[in-house]
Amino acid sequence: ETNWGGIWTPNGKNVAFSAERNGSANIWLQSADGSGSPEPLTQIPKALLLADAFSPDGKQLLITEIAASMNVKLLNIGSGAAPKQLLEGEFNKGNSQISPNGRWMAYESNESGLLEIYVRPFPDVNTGRWQISRDGGTRPLWNKNGREIFYFLPPGTMMSVPVETGTSFKAGD
Repeated sequence: ETNWGGIWTPNGKNVAFSAERNGSANIWLQSADGSGSPEPLTQIPKALLLADAFSPDGKQLLITEIAASMNVKLLNIGSGAAPKQLLEGEFNKGNSQISPNGRWMAYESNESGLLEIYVRPFPDVNTGRWQISRDGGTRPLWNKNGREIFYFLPPGTMMSVPVETGTSFKAGD
């Protein structure tokens, strides 16, 4: 039994994490104070799922699915439905994060040949795409004020890009 990759729910009361049980790594939810038993958020056979980020209201969870390639899925918490594909295809996509206003999603993808950081509208991810990094990038993270995206430039330099995230998206240098 292995657990890894915990992330906080927006209200700070719970932690979502990946747990390997019976040959599958699904997403589980545990009270942050350790009380009670963990409850499964996903129950997909032979899965390898990683919890990436909750929406600001805590009702949705972005998940990286590792299969033939890495894909981004969206789980509607409490719906009972399986996670639905948001980003899929031949290239790896993952480490997704939702902006503080809930309108944008940053993620990494190797579609250019290097891992780079991209932003798309959320949840309508097919209505736009902006490349944020230029010389590689991993593990994007939004500033809590929503006006900046941080990411790592391999081999470990932290980068910052100013962004505007109102009804439209714009990235600076």
